[in-house]
Amino acid sequence: MKTENKKFAKDFIWNTLGTGLNSFNSLFYLIIVTRINGMNDAGIFSIAYSTALILYTIGLYSGRICQVTDTENKVKDKDYILSRVITCVLMIILGVGFLLIKQYSTYKTTVFILLCIFRATEAFSEIVYGIMQKNELLYRVGQSLTIKSAVGIALFLIIDLCTHNLILSCVSIIIVNILVIIIFDFILISNKLIDKSSKV
Repeated sequence: MKTENKKFAKDFIWNTLGTGLNSFNSLFYLIIVTRINGMNDAGIFSIAYSTALILYTIGLYSGRICQVTDTENKVKDKDYILSRVITCVLMIILGVGFLLIKQYSTYKTTVFILLCIFRATEAFSEIVYGIMQKNELLYRVGQSLTIKSAVGIALFLIIDLCTHNLILSCVSIIIVNILVIIIFDFILISNKLIDKSSKV
């Protein structure tokens, strides 16, 4: 019972911290852009980010809820991953279609595409988090969200302070997300699955 309580506490604390930071990301980014880059860039960032969030719902289609409730493993993890890759690609394609219709400037288009890719990496992470949750690594999901949020915001701030370049700053948060997915999330999943198979 004590072990279960400790596990619950660890899951709760890390997920509260991770989801809390992740929820405030857009606010922190917008404050940074407004203070460093000015109102014009803040307007571009705000519109691009909010539109990317709408497209993000497409990337999340058939998400983690379906995945973690599949207790009988009727659908394999690789199929969930493939499905998420498809929805993320569709999300970006629709974003490009939106840009072709709107005919924004090159600068505004670049910021929009980068934020769309950023949200696509977030959507992809959700399917990885589903695998982690099913393998009793829910606290690791919170840790991953905490790392991505804290490092992403810090790097965004540092790069924007040094360069005053919104495009480079947006690229930095994409790189952070990709590195966390590869170095932290996938390695954890692989290690957990290897441990499971060795115990069978």
